[in-house]
Amino acid sequence: MSIIIENIQRPTSKLIERFKKVSPCELGHELEFGFVSSELRPFIEKLHFAGPALTVRIPPNDSTMVYKALDLAKPGDVIVVDMQGETRHACWGEVTTLTAINKGLVGAIIDGPITDKNEIKKMNFPVFARCTSALTTKLLGYGGDINIPIQCGGVPVNPGDVVLANENGVLVIPLNLAEDLIKLAEKAEEKDLIRKKRIKAKEPILEIMGINKIIEGMKIKKTN
Repeated sequence: MSIIIENIQRPTSKLIERFKKVSPCELGHELEFGFVSSELRPFIEKLHFAGPALTVRIPPNDSTMVYKALDLAKPGDVIVVDMQGETRHACWGEVTTLTAINKGLVGAIIDGPITDKNEIKKMNFPVFARCTSALTTKLLGYGGDINIPIQCGGVPVNPGDVVLANENGVLVIPLNLAEDLIKLAEKAEEKDLIRKKRIKAKEPILEIMGINKIIEGMKIKKTN
């Protein structure tokens, strides 16, 4: 039996706008969870987006529910597709990308292959995926689910979670932690600006980063 949940809780537009101003790399200095595997790579060079996750789980060779999810999508959403380990069939290509653009989506995260790589690049739509393939999924009606908890790149993703991405990678932020983590990200951005100013002023890097204090607390045997 398939599950389709049409209405989900999404973060506020104000919260998403705040996330659009920060980099996932800043939270990479602070967190150890939520980062999608680096095996999922971007297919355009410059990108930066944030939006609520619209989750999809499909059988390896059937993309019927991808199209249904695109129909349900709201402007600003990020479609996140769990292909359950599939590496042969591509469930995303030129037609789905064009549809996503027309619906106002801001990105797609595909835990599996995509096709039509050059066409996607020309449309300049942010897509992350594991690889490319000429073999595509079919419209078979085998099933699948929309807006349920899934996994993507080794990370749990719930519908409405904040997806924050740039060309360095993808971070999935649980909706219930989003308010706290945006504050953490904004503070990290401020710290980074201060560090850069101090580096330009030629202050010692070990002092700027607090590494001297860390080393002082380590057991180190010094030799000449």
